[in-house]
Amino acid sequence: MKLEEELESAQRKNKILEQKLNQLAEHINKNEIYENKASVSALHTPEKINYNYYENLLTDNKDELQDLSFELDNFIAMLFKEDGLNKDYLEKLSSAYKKYASILNSYPEFSDVALSLADFADAILSLENKFMENLNQTGVYFEALQITLENFRQNVWEKEAQNPEFYNVSLKMDIQLIIDFLEEKEIQENDIEFF
Repeated sequence: MKLEEELESAQRKNKILEQKLNQLAEHINKNEIYENKASVSALHTPEKINYNYYENLLTDNKDELQDLSFELDNFIAMLFKEDGLNKDYLEKLSSAYKKYASILNSYPEFSDVALSLADFADAILSLENKFMENLNQTGVYFEALQITLENFRQNVWEKEAQNPEFYNVSLKMDIQLIIDFLEEKEIQENDIEFF
């Protein structure tokens, strides 16, 4: 039984990663077009000072984000078991995202993601009925966000990413996608459709 659950989880993650790769490729193509147009005007503008953000990340924050990531993994795994999920579960899930947002809000590079995560944490509680309506589908959306959030944590907080804000757009898009799902808004053509 445990092996079957792990296989199902791996298959879901593979589908999510495929979709994310396609989305990233599309985003990169759009950026290349923009960069080509901007390169001409960039010759006349002063270069932005490149500082090492990584030196400013606090070790306590790195450790707490790692703990929160593990906690969120467990909460998301519970969605697929569909057992024991209640208001208390939602409050703990929301609280974990708020703590994550609070840490990110301490750093200017991530303030926009922090704001999105804080709004998302509130939306989880305010959209409880839709959240509980289809736990498997809800779980898929949350699992996709967790993959992006974990990539962000590892690459930005554990490794010295060249561009610390690289994941911001993807994180905000994943968050908005879940909120739209919970608010029962129609998925746009260019948004990810998992299944």
